[in-house]
Amino acid sequence: MIEKAQIEELKKKHGEIYEGERRFNDEDDKLHEVEFVYRKPHTADIKAHSKSATRNPITANLNLIQSLIIHPEPGPLIEEMREYPAV
Repeated sequence: MIEKAQIEELKKKHGEIYEGERRFNDEDDKLHEVEFVYRKPHTADIKAHSKSATRNPITANLNLIQSLIIHPEPGPLIEEMREYPAV
């Protein structure tokens, strides 16, 4: 998924980083796998999530995930997960 040199570069830029993965089946029972690297949330991330969660919890969750993913580009991953909010 990601090379060691990329991991070291991301650690220098973001501090603590983690690997994440989501697996889910769609309505046709097709397995989807989404792998990513994300950073530790900051207080501002949590505050923004809390504020928007009262209006639309699903969008708030997707926005939080998108703000934390640092590899690969989060946009396509969010689009893949958007149809399956429980992910």
